[in-house]
Amino acid sequence: MNEKAIMHRQEDVETDLEGHRLISDELLFRWYNDSYSTSKHLLALYSVARGLRARSIVEVGFGRSTFVLARAAAENEGRFVTCDNRDFQYLLSSEERSVTDYKLGFSNLVWSDETLNRVGIDMAFLDYFSSEEVDPQFVKSELKQCIALLKTNAVIAVHDVFVDRYSVGKALRSLCRWNRHLEYSVLPYNYGLGLIRYTGPSKYGMISESWTKQ
Repeated sequence: MNEKAIMHRQEDVETDLEGHRLISDELLFRWYNDSYSTSKHLLALYSVARGLRARSIVEVGFGRSTFVLARAAAENEGRFVTCDNRDFQYLLSSEERSVTDYKLGFSNLVWSDETLNRVGIDMAFLDYFSSEEVDPQFVKSELKQCIALLKTNAVIAVHDVFVDRYSVGKALRSLCRWNRHLEYSVLPYNYGLGLIRYTGPSKYGMISESWTKQ
């Protein structure tokens, strides 16, 4: 029998999620005020997903962000595809499972997904490049596969872009420098969250402003 997959501060996570349906505002802010690597990006990820009214959300690399993005997908009446090579599905509530397609394996399962290839991606969070062993060409290849599925104005968020010993930041800057359809900026804290907006044409259509001022 395979051992249960364990994530960072597993006991705390299981306690936090006990009896949950979708994570509450209280838990979201508590996680935000914590000190693990993605904590200060959780509100940003939630805000981007909700601001875009993203109905097709992708994540590669399971973590606390998974619960944040699952909530956003549910509120947007959308679909959330999350992928990891370890099986954390047991942590998801029935409400989260109802909007989540869990891919157990590697990112190729996401890029080849039939539904994503039919409807495209509104938002993606990629958090699997945080290693000194990751080759910059791999980062570029993965990003290109994700970009090919983006709607116009869709956003990719990438973690750890300010960590010099990782190649991800340099690879992102290089890719965006040579692609005029990519706008790139960084939230320069908590190891850096890179944000890429795709401005080019897309067969999947365009994300348009849907929030009107009152």
